[in-house]
Amino acid sequence: MLYIVLATLFWATSFPVIDHGISYISPLLFGFLRFAVASLLFALYLLMGGRRVGWRDVVTSPLLIYLALLNGSGYILQFQAQALTTASKTALFINTSPIFVALIERFVYGRRIHAYKVIALILVLSGVFLISTNLNLRDMSSINPGDFMNLGAALIWALFVVGSRRAVERFGEETFNMALYLWAAVLLLPFSFLQEVRFHPAGMIHVIHLALFCTIIAYMLYSRAVRFVSPTTVAITFTLEVVLATIISFLWLGERFTPVEGAGALLVLSGITMAGLSEGMNHSSAGEDGPA
Repeated sequence: MLYIVLATLFWATSFPVIDHGISYISPLLFGFLRFAVASLLFALYLLMGGRRVGWRDVVTSPLLIYLALLNGSGYILQFQAQALTTASKTALFINTSPIFVALIERFVYGRRIHAYKVIALILVLSGVFLISTNLNLRDMSSINPGDFMNLGAALIWALFVVGSRRAVERFGEETFNMALYLWAAVLLLPFSFLQEVRFHPAGMIHVIHLALFCTIIAYMLYSRAVRFVSPTTVAITFTLEVVLATIISFLWLGERFTPVEGAGALLVLSGITMAGLSEGMNHSSAGEDGPA
């Protein structure tokens, strides 16, 4: 659980960084540069550390390419959706991903979902609703194409989370992550020229932050976590990102942190704690420390 919590902490810092960064660089070009720089930095890290990576698998494995393109597609949908809908609705619809993960695990793979995880889902989704809406429901009164795009992104990331463990166990963390960065950059490159291109060198500091902390470090922590934590618990823990992003916005941008948001944060934290306890019980019943 610690690995996925730390990964979520790094991802939460991406919200204010992206918000500032896209004022210098157009959104999809910004996304391409994030993964392109991450690919270069990670390749350099592997080379200097003498670590082995399956380059042939990176380039030819259908599973790795599928997961990398899924992940990249989620970013494309979310970037495009943000121009069509509100930030609160984006946060709410993106964080329906745990529901999709639980449904895929139960009805596609036939895996039993522990009752505690069902309760955890209810708690975190209620918390996300409070944080994202602050009980101001005016933004929620109508549905637009951006909302469907965010739901599509949530489904895409659910499929990505469910498929990650198999890929990491089969190819290893380094090969999984190299494929993730490289193919996401390849996918985002042509899309980045379908909108008005803006680039200012000042935006590269934001790109480097995202590439190093929110991509390389965060995804390495994520790939380590998926070996030992079930997909549903991983997706539930991701909702912590909304809490952390709200706190960062309060500390960095001076935005208000209301009692309703505080109540939502407590619900999210309670749900994540319950999901973590459920993982512990699964491991104990299995009599081992491996994946549940």
